[in-house]
Amino acid sequence: MKNTNKKGFTIVELVIVIAVIAILAAVLIPTFAGLVAKANLSADKQMIRNMNTNLAMYEATGEDKDISGVMAYLRSNGFSYEKMVPYSKGDHYCYSKESNQFYLLDNKNAVVYPENADVTLDKLWTVYNDHATSMVEGITHYYAVDTIDSQVEFDSAFANGTYTLDLNKNLCTVNGNANVTVTNGTIIGTGFAGSEGATTVSASNTTNTVEEKDDAGKFTKITYTNVLNPVGIGQGSNSYADGVVLEYVNCVFTNYIAFSQVRGNAANITFTNCTFVNIGGFAIILQPENEGVNASTVTIDGCEFINCERGIHVSDWENTTVNITNSTFALKTGSSAYNCVQISNYDSGDYESDPDIDELAGLKINFTNNNVASANGVVYFHDGMTGPQNIDTFKGVLNFSGNTYGKNVVKVADRNEYKSGHFLYNNAEAMAALAELVK
Repeated sequence: MKNTNKKGFTIVELVIVIAVIAILAAVLIPTFAGLVAKANLSADKQMIRNMNTNLAMYEATGEDKDISGVMAYLRSNGFSYEKMVPYSKGDHYCYSKESNQFYLLDNKNAVVYPENADVTLDKLWTVYNDHATSMVEGITHYYAVDTIDSQVEFDSAFANGTYTLDLNKNLCTVNGNANVTVTNGTIIGTGFAGSEGATTVSASNTTNTVEEKDDAGKFTKITYTNVLNPVGIGQGSNSYADGVVLEYVNCVFTNYIAFSQVRGNAANITFTNCTFVNIGGFAIILQPENEGVNASTVTIDGCEFINCERGIHVSDWENTTVNITNSTFALKTGSSAYNCVQISNYDSGDYESDPDIDELAGLKINFTNNNVASANGVVYFHDGMTGPQNIDTFKGVLNFSGNTYGKNVVKVADRNEYKSGHFLYNNAEAMAALAELVK
């Protein structure tokens, strides 16, 4: 006979179990929360110690301790902006030029670390990230870690008081007021109390632009000076004469700029003292529209690549020389793809159809006297390059000399995605030999 006498928990037993769980939670959750808070505070203190240790070495260089210089030095030593956010909720890192040290302040503006430090709030610097919640009562000096383009947030943040805003090489597109002095960056807006060391650019491609044409109406030379996001050469364009000269002087780019070579054409492109900032992806793209183009020269001199994801993409421009000199790369480091120079071939299927093809096609890259403060790698050969190039081939392509590198920068990036036909694939000896070329 089937037994139907099944016993379960009674209501009283369930209530007792729930009560026990609630009591345990009431006891343990605050304990765990306290442990997490202690761990976060410990991590923040360690960050302050590490930054101040590096700043002691910066002191020895004798350089002026303005906030932009400090941030650039820290970045070259592995302290990216992404890392400079306190773990402890409500706390903030602040810098004092007088002591050349960072401090950890809590949400009541009391100094947490170093203990017993005597600081004056109105002399400290802290972060402004284009949001009014960045403001800290009593602090009047801010450095930007992003492009400032929200007029509403800016007006709310800087409505009352007198402030100094160091753009930290970023772009400010909003209109200011008589309370704010802007330094060390690029501005489009007007109305600031002052703009010490800041550059004013035009948002129009027609302003500060000089154009020359031949008898056929094609451009022979275009010079852009102090322009925000001037244009490049798009695919299919036939409005440029062979050998067209494109000059970009003191321009600022917040979007990538691309160039496509047209069959039978060449371009001589120069970037001088330009700034590329906060670009998601490549800052400059040299991408051929088709094969059979004439020789071109691209020169990038005295430029800055600030907080961009990637630097320059070169995709098999035939018989082309790319000169990158006297420039600074302070790229993001969150992905293995974030490199200063990426080299690829025009058609990833070329090698399969013709194993004798020279994918590099006379390309020459001179990367000299640059400062790579932060990046995943200096040069990366895209996994689409499937041909079996050898180290001698790359010796004819790469000239790296006189450069300085941040301590965490890898010379040749390897994402381990190369196809088996590529000589770098899983080849530590080849990677080491190639890295020897990057000086």
